Parts: sequence; C-alpha cells; structure tokens
Amino acid sequence: MIALLRKKHAIHAAIPIGVRVTHRSSSISDDRGKLRYNHALPMHVIDSRNGWQVSMKIRLKRAYDAVAEDDGHRALVDGMWPRGVAKADAALDEWCKHIAPSKELVKWFGHRRARWPDFRASYWAELESADAETLGRLCSKAADPGLTLIFAAKDTACNNAVVLKEWLESSQQDSDRP
Repeated sequence: MIALLRKKHAIHAAIPIGVRVTHRSSSISDDRGKLRYNHALPMHVIDSRNGWQVSMKIRLKRAYDAVAEDDGHRALVDGMWPRGVAKADAALDEWCKHIAPSKELVKWFGHRRARWPDFRASYWAELESADAETLGRLCSKAADPGLTLIFAAKDTACNNAVVLKEWLESSQQDSDRP
C-alpha cells in the first residue's frame, strides 16, 4: 500500500506505509522554524538531501540456519535448491530463481575470494537487467515487515545475497532522490 503526503513545508514522497525513518538531528524544522515533520501523520517522509534515511530491514541468512519469527519475508536467492534442505523446513515465502546470478558466473566464481570483486561487479550488472517485478517486490518487502535473503553458500561475506542486499539498498536510495 502506497501513501502520498501532501502538506505545506513537507517533502512530497511516495513510500510504503510503516517505513521506519531515522534522522541525524532532533530538530526537524524548516528555515523559518516551522515544523516540517509531524509524527502523528500516518507515514514517514524521506529526503536524502536533508539527512533522511530509510531503515530497510534486509537480513542475510544461510538456508541451513534455523527459521526465526522476526525473519519477515523469506526469499531464497540462489539458482539451485540448497542440498539437504527440505522445502517444508525452509519455510520460504518465495524462491527468486530469476534474479540469481547466471550459471556461467557462478561456475566461474567458484566461491574464490580472489574473484569476489569481479563477481560482485558482474552480478551487479546482471541485476540491472534482471526481473524488475521481482526486485520491486523485494524492495517493498524490505520496508515492511522486513526481508530475509536466504542463500546456501558457506562464505557469509562473499556471496550473491550480499551483492543483492547492496543492490536493493542502493536502488532504494536512488528512488528516494528527487
């Protein structure tokens, strides 16, 4: 559900209701001292030019880790099903095969840390032309109730879910800019 705020001295923004917003200062007013942000409004306002920032709730979790109540929307982001994990035990909300890195890229990468920068750049380029509907859905789930990207790789720091998380956060920041 999208809400649009239209108020004098307020920033116009279309964002999902319930997005948590943080601000660097406690004073939130315009040049004339008038209040620009009313906490009683049914939504929050984002303007990256003035220090506003979305708190996207994107977590990363291995497919072999236990399911938690606060995982939110659970999406498997690998192209292949993780070995030894039953579909019932995975408790997934969706399997995003269409936005997984290409088989050729995964085979070339082979989870070698020395190839991580090149893998990251190549997968980022693949995401730029990936299924926009799936990526948009994941962005909206990241705002509320939260999103957990599920992956099978042993390396929790260098895998496709890390790149996807960075891409989603970057795309959200880009959409917030006027």
